[in-house]
Amino acid sequence: MAEMTSHWARRFGRRSTPALAVALMAGMFVAMVGPGWIVAIGAAASLGFLAYTSPGILLAAYLAIPFYKGALQPFSPVDLTLLLAVLNAAQVLPMVVRRTAPRPVAVGLWVAMAGTIVLGATYAVNGAIALNTAASWVALVFLPLLAAINVASDPRAVRQFVLTLGGFSLVFISAGAIGLFGSHAVERLLVLDANTIGVARAAALLPVLGAAYLTTRENTKKRWLTLALTPPAIAVGIASGSRGPVVFAIVIVVAAVLSVGLRPGGRGLRRVLGIGAVLVLVGVPAMLLLPELPAVSLLRFDNLVAFVTGTAGGPDTSTAARLTLFDAAWRMFSERPFTGWGTAGFAALRTFDPSVLGNTYPHNVLLQFAAEFGLVGLGLVLALFIAALRRKLPEDPAWHAVRYAFLFWLMNALVSGDIYGDRMLWGLALLLAFRSRDPTTWMGRLDRSKGPNFTPARPGTRVEVSSGVVEGSA
Repeated sequence: MAEMTSHWARRFGRRSTPALAVALMAGMFVAMVGPGWIVAIGAAASLGFLAYTSPGILLAAYLAIPFYKGALQPFSPVDLTLLLAVLNAAQVLPMVVRRTAPRPVAVGLWVAMAGTIVLGATYAVNGAIALNTAASWVALVFLPLLAAINVASDPRAVRQFVLTLGGFSLVFISAGAIGLFGSHAVERLLVLDANTIGVARAAALLPVLGAAYLTTRENTKKRWLTLALTPPAIAVGIASGSRGPVVFAIVIVVAAVLSVGLRPGGRGLRRVLGIGAVLVLVGVPAMLLLPELPAVSLLRFDNLVAFVTGTAGGPDTSTAARLTLFDAAWRMFSERPFTGWGTAGFAALRTFDPSVLGNTYPHNVLLQFAAEFGLVGLGLVLALFIAALRRKLPEDPAWHAVRYAFLFWLMNALVSGDIYGDRMLWGLALLLAFRSRDPTTWMGRLDRSKGPNFTPARPGTRVEVSSGVVEGSA
């Protein structure tokens, strides 16, 4: 029965791959405008089958919820976060059917983090807040993101994941650029009812993902698309007034380009010069957006430069506030360095410390783990991040795009992250940490990234090759 189901899903996946993204959006549309719960349940069932055949699209849609939920939620009879959380968590079932073997160390770290957060609620300062926070994290972060095991075991699903995130970013870049022309707005740019930092992150995501394609000789179309969209993406990010995502995206793109120039031989330098020339050529038309950028947004960047350089300028209250929050979290860690203050400890103690300015998190995931869970929690999160960064990746640019995106989100998490709400950070980290050693795909499809003659072998199977009979490696 399992083999028959897998065969059917495999045929469906091959024949309908170009329409999978459209099917996802159509299903969400039906759930949003349909006559109540019956249609919503039917749409959810359809999306559930989509999750079985293409989990990468569904996982990307869940992680990108902050980008579009504000615009779509008013039209939905069900909470979009809950709907996509259930569908992603349901991916555990096909993993059991297919006996997917995840990396035990990565799974152990993820389970240990969940145990730490749940256990932290037992000695937290405010038990009610802590229990609610721990339950929400398990339901909306821990369980749904187990779908990363499914996605990481299939190269095609990883490519769909990257392309779906890039598609969301392209929507924000296009909508933001259109909204800027002729607007002469003074206030910071908003797109699809996302907050300003969401706009900046969504717009900057496409250049960050595309950085992986700048460093490869293949995927010429994606490389040129990245070069063409980087200047308008940066312009939209600047218009939002959120400095961190713009700065970090520029750093990653520049670092990726320079890594090409450092390759042995003269071709790398020529490619860097060519990429730079194209960026300048595309950037000149993008300069037309500068007069349309909101004055408040430009002033925020001026204040950041003045704050960093120590020159005269307007007060950069945002940066100063973050430094205050960092100091408050460090003082909490210093008082209880081993176990911390428990789950949601920062949110509970903010009422006793006026310096935190009413914030529920310190805008730095490492300091938040240290303050709330001490050295134990800090060690777990560092181990997970190190596992994600040290994981050996194949030549497929999609995997390197995931790593660039993780680096981008990690940089953001050090100045604006929240361990309980930043699903994108955890999703990207787990996708890298869960990457399968086995080159076979999760439905037995050929992995063409290994070459036209590559034949996947499941553990324990015998495969005929030109040199004889070999055993499938475990």
